[in-house]
Amino acid sequence: MIDKQELLDLILATHWHDTWKDSLCDYMAYVDLALQAKEERGRTMIRGNFIDVDEREVVTSLRDLQKRWRWGSVGRVKRFLEMLDQEGYIEVQYDQSMTRIKIRQQGGEE
Repeated sequence: MIDKQELLDLILATHWHDTWKDSLCDYMAYVDLALQAKEERGRTMIRGNFIDVDEREVVTSLRDLQKRWRWGSVGRVKRFLEMLDQEGYIEVQYDQSMTRIKIRQQGGEE
């Protein structure tokens, strides 16, 4: 998990950004990703396999995010993640069995 001060800085830095327009749902999904991110390197189990996870990374699946956020389709989740990637908030990599998301600090700063 990201530490509390980093999370507060992230929320304050992104709160009024045009990316979110009028969509609180999208903003809360982004905050949820930041809260899920690991504070330090570690390992997690995905579908019976241990996966190395770097600092500020989330390893999950599009379907798991769709269920977690109660969104209507996996396509909506993918479009949202791609928008965040293009805007510099995250780096996303897709695999057959998982999605690896790296949270960038304050919308694009590494």
